[in-house]
Amino acid sequence: MRYAFLEKQSLRPREPMLAMGREEVLKAIAWITQQPACTVHYDLETVGLEATDPMRLITNIGMASDEWLIGLSLVELTPREAEPLWRWLKGCRLGGFNLHFDI
Repeated sequence: MRYAFLEKQSLRPREPMLAMGREEVLKAIAWITQQPACTVHYDLETVGLEATDPMRLITNIGMASDEWLIGLSLVELTPREAEPLWRWLKGCRLGGFNLHFDI
């Protein structure tokens, strides 16, 4: 695994797209997975703080690219419904926050 530390930049905050309900999140995943693979920075939110607990659930994911910023609530989705998102992310260059926990 290779880490890159970025120089401080002065950037204008962006307004995120948010998808909260099941149908909204499924539509957002369909849109995301149609985007070209790119560099995506992500942050996962889970139930609990123990990263090695096999019962922890991913409840939300925030993702940012150069072009878009989105937050998804995964609470109402089944693992199978979220799978296209994970497959799409697998093809991207990833960066993130709290990676010691998220990976």
